Amino acid sequence: IFVVFTGTQAGELFEAAGFNKGGGLKIKKAGEIQYLAEAILKKGLENSIHSQQLCQSYLRALLLEQSAEFNLSNKSREYSSLNTYGRCKKYIDENFSHIMLPRQAAEKCNLNIRYMSRLFKKHAGITPESYLMRLKLNKAANLLLISNLSVKSIAAELGFADQYHFSRTFKKFHGLS
Repeated sequence: IFVVFTGTQAGELFEAAGFNKGGGLKIKKAGEIQYLAEAILKKGLENSIHSQQLCQSYLRALLLEQSAEFNLSNKSREYSSLNTYGRCKKYIDENFSHIMLPRQAAEKCNLNIRYMSRLFKKHAGITPESYLMRLKLNKAANLLLISNLSVKSIAAELGFADQYHFSRTFKKFHGLS
């Protein structure tokens, strides 16, 4: 079935309904959408004086119905991704001293590391590696200021392989050795 839908709102309606993305489209209210599509087909085959206007109205209703469902599913997906990001961030915040690699946090959060990386880039604007390193180096700066611990013991406590690597990373991040 080919449908020609023109007018000033045609492009906006198709985009809002999710038809501009290409590929498959999940339709939740399939019965209502099918009813409207069949009404368009039936009226389109009629040769009445108002069949074109009725088809346009039915198509507009179909697109608005799909748009409402498309936007609801996008919002719930966005909310779900934000919750997942929050859960991972909380885990990292509470356990960063013991986490050597972001992959460990991803595993504890039951996520693929690539998905976790996308979540961090989307919601925090940085990678999980950068976030984890920021937490470790800020804690290191705090420990250096308020404790009598050696650089070697602070490096070990935060999971650095050796104090030299820790010192180089610390200087690069904080600008001080």
